[in-house]
Amino acid sequence: MPVKTVEKQLAGWVSDAGDANADWLTKACRKQQEVAAEDLADTVSLHWAMARRRLGTDPLAASHPDKQLTVDGVDAGRWSVGDAGRIVLLLHAMALNPAGAPALAASVYRAGDESERAAMVRALALFDEPEDYRDIALETGRANSLVLYGALAEFNPYPALVYTEHDFNQLVLKTIFTGLSIARIVGLQRRINADLARMCEDFHDERKAAGRTVPVDMWLAMAPHGSPRAVELVTARLSDDDPAHRLFAATALGWSQPADAPAVAALREALATEQDERVRAAMQASLDHIDNSSRKGT
Repeated sequence: MPVKTVEKQLAGWVSDAGDANADWLTKACRKQQEVAAEDLADTVSLHWAMARRRLGTDPLAASHPDKQLTVDGVDAGRWSVGDAGRIVLLLHAMALNPAGAPALAASVYRAGDESERAAMVRALALFDEPEDYRDIALETGRANSLVLYGALAEFNPYPALVYTEHDFNQLVLKTIFTGLSIARIVGLQRRINADLARMCEDFHDERKAAGRTVPVDMWLAMAPHGSPRAVELVTARLSDDDPAHRLFAATALGWSQPADAPAVAALREALATEQDERVRAAMQASLDHIDNSSRKGT
């Protein structure tokens, strides 16, 4: 989707959230057009700092309860009104000087506080030539702040869109280490690979040797492309006392196993005795996917 279209869509949603929002955004964008190119980053940063007070921190979705606020694959419904306004301002400034857009974004990112940086990171996939903003994403990936790191790792299509296999694998592993959910990594199923499965199997063994628990959703990255032993470990979790382990194990097997695999037979047996409705639904969905794929010969 053209960036100007994205800007217009976001601006409309921000304006819907309050009568004064459209007026403030319009004036702020006009101010950008009046300043010299070398002052543009400072102007954007100033308006970004003002956005929390002028636009607020209410969820953008609150004023659109029946609307899916997705733009170009990015779920803006998870943003605040102020953060959506910040992205409108940044997109408008980028359009004024497309060649300088990456440098502008880097300057605004480094001048911002934690919440302002997180707002930009959530929107990276909306920028023209998103590969040009990889350094911002990688810097965020090294952050100690879970707020900032979570903006990159959770509900964000950017890493799966742009990252190399190595960088994506490191993102998944850090997400596991930090206790965030890899189930919230957009594009996880598409980007899983054999190296990632092996690293997750190693992590599993290290945790078990240390007498520590294993994250319930790690099976999602371990079963697809995993070794026969890895698949056995995931299959064993179908009878785990914790329903979350059973749910994610069932989902992982649905992502990865052919209809005639022993793991699928175990999944069918587990479904016959499963009492938890959410787990039953996950098991049935996985079996339906496996059976449909088998019929299609995929």
